[in-house]
Amino acid sequence: MPSSFVKDREFGKRVEVAWLRFMQGITGRDYEQSEGLVAGWDIHDLTQDHYYEVKWDTKSCAVWSSYGSERKPTGNLFIEYVNPSNEKETGICVSTSKYWVYVVKYSPDVLVEESRFGEYKAIAHLFNREKLLEFCQSQNLNTRDTKRDVEKGKSANARGWILPWSTINNAKKQSGWLSDYDISDYLSVPILTK
Repeated sequence: MPSSFVKDREFGKRVEVAWLRFMQGITGRDYEQSEGLVAGWDIHDLTQDHYYEVKWDTKSCAVWSSYGSERKPTGNLFIEYVNPSNEKETGICVSTSKYWVYVVKYSPDVLVEESRFGEYKAIAHLFNREKLLEFCQSQNLNTRDTKRDVEKGKSANARGWILPWSTINNAKKQSGWLSDYDISDYLSVPILTK
């Protein structure tokens, strides 16, 4: 796999662990992280038997880099729902999680590398997954095809809705948005490896 895949996996796991530690801290309950590539969930609340899918967003509210050029924040979330190469549902459509968590990097004015934890805010936006899915299906949103974890030259394998933050902010209840939490300090804590 390309090095960007390895980097994405590392950041994905770090964000999942940050959410797990944050939830343990505020609830006192027991949680577990999925092992390997488990479809449908990332974090399991063992006490309540609720599942969370955790996503890491570095472009919607932060300056980002593409091919050496700085880009402005997109103002949008990307919510994957189908594989365009075989038309099979993916992402939010097949998840078994009750909750969908977008951990969003906030650095709207200056480019800060993802690995420089503590130099930017990381806000976790908590959604009810089913309500978010219904909302996206009802909004006539633009879509985009992209490549997720595939070698160069392969076809796009992820299609997602482009959901503007302004749309969410104007319809929080309808979008399934529940709350947001600053988990920056939890993201800064190193992950202990087994």
